[in-house]
Parts: sequence; structure tokens; C-alpha cells
Amino acid sequence: MCAVDSVTGFWLGVIEGFYGRSWSWRERGDYASFLAAAGYQCYLYAPKADAALRRAWREPLPETLLQSLTALGQTCRAAGIQWGVGLSPLGYGSESGDARRLLDRLRTLDQLGPDRLCVLFDDMALPPRDLASHQARAVLDALDAGVRARLALCPTYYCDDPLLDQLFGQRPEGYLEQLGAALPAAVEVFWTGRSVLNAEQRARDFRQVAEALRRKPLLWDNYPVNDGRRTSNFLHLLPFAGRSPDLSDALSGHVVNPMNQPWLSRLPLVSLARIYRGEEDAAGEGGLQHSLRQVDAPTRGLLQRDAERFAARGLSDTGPDERQALLAEYGLCDSPWATEVRAWLNGEYVFDPACLND
Repeated sequence: MCAVDSVTGFWLGVIEGFYGRSWSWRERGDYASFLAAAGYQCYLYAPKADAALRRAWREPLPETLLQSLTALGQTCRAAGIQWGVGLSPLGYGSESGDARRLLDRLRTLDQLGPDRLCVLFDDMALPPRDLASHQARAVLDALDAGVRARLALCPTYYCDDPLLDQLFGQRPEGYLEQLGAALPAAVEVFWTGRSVLNAEQRARDFRQVAEALRRKPLLWDNYPVNDGRRTSNFLHLLPFAGRSPDLSDALSGHVVNPMNQPWLSRLPLVSLARIYRGEEDAAGEGGLQHSLRQVDAPTRGLLQRDAERFAARGLSDTGPDERQALLAEYGLCDSPWATEVRAWLNGEYVFDPACLND
């Protein structure tokens, strides 16, 4: 299952699209073989902390980044999965020449040979006037210029949650309909579900969005991501819940936004691919047991014991004595899984509000 389904076109991927502490290039490279073995078809590079692809996107892309992406692309291809890049043009349209600059950045990235390029307008305030056509134009320009990668767009209003209207202003009337009418059918459009974070994803909800967009939406699933003010307090190690195989009929693809912790993210990621394969024990305790098979024995027992605690109680509800006891236990384990738990217990992943402006 290392290629996009040739019948339905549905694909399963991971997008490194979170705020805060990013993964290392070595960790990203290691993910290629993991994703292929787990049943995923694509990895997308789009960390919010990479200023070259967000805050400083108007500047020419650094050669070091282009070299690292080239090497990562080669690793993904060797593993049998696709790869792509997400560009978040913060403040797009506020300066003259932005359309030309964005097109230039997309063409530069396209020359690296990615399978997918994503233009991400999420979490940024933009002028509401003609917002849909303004954003669609960026993609249309890339198509007119001959960009070869498959293109996707993340709207500013990427779910129905009124929180987005509070943060970025009232969404324009008919925004999704206008966006869907302006974009060619081959361009995918991200959608996170009914809310930014969703305990359940239902096929019928996406069918309603598909009517507005004139295409099946591409699900950006914000589980197990933990980069927010509240969510950085938790480690989401438990299997996916509230997702079923019938989602593949309502979506063009399902892309997961993982945690800041790459090794620990592997636990829930394994379960989602198994859900789509229809394996009955993919969720619940059986799913956790299966996911833990990839972990070394000493750490496995601790994570099995603590997975529910880390998801339900979190760091702020762990007293100093309990935290020290946990640090001592995980300190006896020489594994990347245990290293990430210790870093989390030490507060190294605490949410930084400043990161939203990066």
C-alpha cells in the first residue's frame, strides 16, 4: 500500500504542519520508511517554525533548505512514498509584488520535483474583500506557469468553527462556493472537519462541504497534534477514534498533523492506517497494544501504563513528586520514545504564544 489508490484516488499522508519545536531532518528522513511500512502514501513538509516558508517567505529560499528538501525527497522516493512542501505566505497581498514573489517561490520548490505543493492560508488574517478569488489566483498563476506538482490550498476558513471568525474576522459570504468555482477540479482543498479539533470525523459532514467546494475535501486531521496552548499539555498516544473506513468515500485524502514528538506520534499514526484497512482491533486497547509493538520492551510497559494518563490528565495535573518519579522511570530507558517523554515532562514542549506570529 505504498502508492495512491489507482481506483479511488484516496491517499493517506502526514503533514508536519504544527507550531513550535520542529522535527530534525534525520527524523524526517526516518519517517519515510516508517510511513511506507505503516500504509501511508505521502509526507508533506510544512512546519510553521520554518521562517523561510512562512514569516520570511518573500525572501529567496535558502540554499540549505533546498538541499535538505532535495535529500528528503530522494529518501521518500526510495521508500516508495510521495513527498511535498507547504508554503504559508504570511501577510500575502499586503505588499506590491506579492503575487510575483509567491509564484517565484512555488516555481523554485517545483524544480525540486515534489509530488505535491500546498499553498496554506490557514491562521493568517487577510483582507476579506474578494478573498476567495485573491487566494485562488495564487494557485491559478502557478498552474499557468507550468508548475508540475499536484497543487492543494488551505483556506483561511478551514472549518465551520466560529473561532476562526473571531480570530480572523467574519468570513465572507459564499467564501467556499466562490473558492470551489474558481479552482480547477484537480486542485485539492484542505478541511479540518466541523471544528479545528475533532473527536469524531463523519463522512456525511464532508459530503456537505464537497457540495460547496465542488470536489471532495482533503482532510487535515488535527489529531494527535499537541502544539496549542491547551494541547501542548498532553501527549496523544492513544489510537485514533471516531474515524471509520467510509471516510475514504467522502474525501480526496486524509492528512494527519502529528505531535511535536516524532517518535511518540508513531503510536497513533499506525492505528489510522489500520482503521482504513478495516482491521477490527485498530482502535481501543487492542489498537494501543498493536502500536506498542514497535517500541522497545522497557519503554513499552511504561507507555502502556501511562498512555491514558498522559492523554487525560496531562502535564499540568502531574505534581512535582509524580513528575520526578516518572522522570526517574523513563530515565532508565535508552530509547527515543523515552527521551521524548522526558523532554515533555521537563516542559520543553510548552506552548509559546509568540510562535503564532512566526
